[in-house]
Amino acid sequence: MESLNSPQKKNHIGFLDTIRLFFTFRKISKFIGDSSYGLYLVYLIVFYPVLYVLFQKEWFLSLTNFPRFALALEIVSPIVYGFAYCLFKTIEINGIHLGEKISTRFIA
Repeated sequence: MESLNSPQKKNHIGFLDTIRLFFTFRKISKFIGDSSYGLYLVYLIVFYPVLYVLFQKEWFLSLTNFPRFALALEIVSPIVYGFAYCLFKTIEINGIHLGEKISTRFIA
């Protein structure tokens, strides 16, 4: 008879799996954090035209509310996150560096 403490009965994530999950979620969290301000700036610019096009389609109007929302979100999300991340890489990082240079001149 097997005891309850045997390795076959344990249902837990191993140490290496925990580390792998930590770094995976850390990368995802960093991406979301880096692109969040750009996301705030871009989402309506993309979302409204996509909704306008979708609402012209009879099949889209025949859907109930949740599937309509889910489909629109599925279409818009990759576009918006792509634009937001590009804004972060091209504009925000340069602005941060410029702010650091300016602030060090006045503080030092």
